[in-house]
Amino acid sequence: MLRSLVSSLFIAVFATCVNGSELNNPPPLLDPKPLIWGPVAFVPSFDYNLNYSDNATRSDKHPRGDLLNEYLPAMDMRVNPHELLSLHASYEFGWHDYVNNEVHDYLSHRANFELRLKNFKREGLSLVFTDSYRQTGNSDPLENEIPSFQRFQNNNTSARAEYEADRFSISGRVYYQFMDYFSRKFEVSGYQILAGEVQGEYRLKPTHITIFGNLAEARILHPVSDRGDYESHTILIGAKGVYSKLDYSLAIGYAVADFLHQRGSESGPSLLGLIRYTYSPRLDFTLQASRRFQPAANGGLTTETNANFTTRLKLADRGWMLLGLTRNESDRTHDGRLVSTEESIAYEHYLTRFASIRAGYAHIDRDTTHGLPQFRINEARLGFHFSW
Repeated sequence: MLRSLVSSLFIAVFATCVNGSELNNPPPLLDPKPLIWGPVAFVPSFDYNLNYSDNATRSDKHPRGDLLNEYLPAMDMRVNPHELLSLHASYEFGWHDYVNNEVHDYLSHRANFELRLKNFKREGLSLVFTDSYRQTGNSDPLENEIPSFQRFQNNNTSARAEYEADRFSISGRVYYQFMDYFSRKFEVSGYQILAGEVQGEYRLKPTHITIFGNLAEARILHPVSDRGDYESHTILIGAKGVYSKLDYSLAIGYAVADFLHQRGSESGPSLLGLIRYTYSPRLDFTLQASRRFQPAANGGLTTETNANFTTRLKLADRGWMLLGLTRNESDRTHDGRLVSTEESIAYEHYLTRFASIRAGYAHIDRDTTHGLPQFRINEARLGFHFSW
């Protein structure tokens, strides 16, 4: 169910390059009314998932099946005392219970915070401060660079300045991120990222085409061993916009990763892209692709090349079918290659504007080299979402 990869330099660049409306927005049916108290709006919610996996242990030779119950209460809060200041905070607690105890039960936490100041000291200038925290005892099978069944926490703190005037806009961002494993055995997989980026945009024609460029620098440090420490330097040039039924954001560039405590470097072309075609209000297609450097689970460097294709079809007034294909490839500097793929189908039905139920199936494969763990999984999924 989870799809969040460990965010790195290129994830930050990709998030900046695409329009928020281009991603898979939920249908307008799911539009709960918040609880209002002055300038504060609360939206409490609850999710329940029941997942059956025929290989809950993610084993190559001895798969064992299990049922997983997930309970996910959450709270979303927005504060808008006036139009120039806004605050958004959310928190989700998760309890993940394996019925047959083939895998240890675990809890999870997610918290997000954003403070936005508009027209700060100058018309068109905005300051944005964000923090995102995650702690959990397991990872999604598609997350190649996070060891399975290990408790970890990561946090990303950033500050961004944005300035917009007529057709031109420029933004700068600095951020600090860490990944920390609770087990001493996996301490070598932890890391820290210190990074910054500058992006400029120019709208040649309103909505149809915007040209942008991005320059980013990052330093990746490992607290246990500095052998895999490196600096990455990235330049990207691209275009985004909307043409009739087509939303797009495409960027090409080049990235170099220089090792800090050993000779050598890695370099290669970068590709970031999103194309979404809305054939009709009942049918749309989305293709996303990216190539980036990021820390590897072995404490070194990996080149990530990921692609995802989804089709969303409205079968009824309150029902949506979602078909998905995902391929994640990790090419590690020191110890081999991992390729994870998933084919999935899901159906979500909105009972009311406050509640929905969902059901789905997924087949997941991981193929590897150099004796790395590989597995094959079939999953059946049921779920329920409720929000006030």
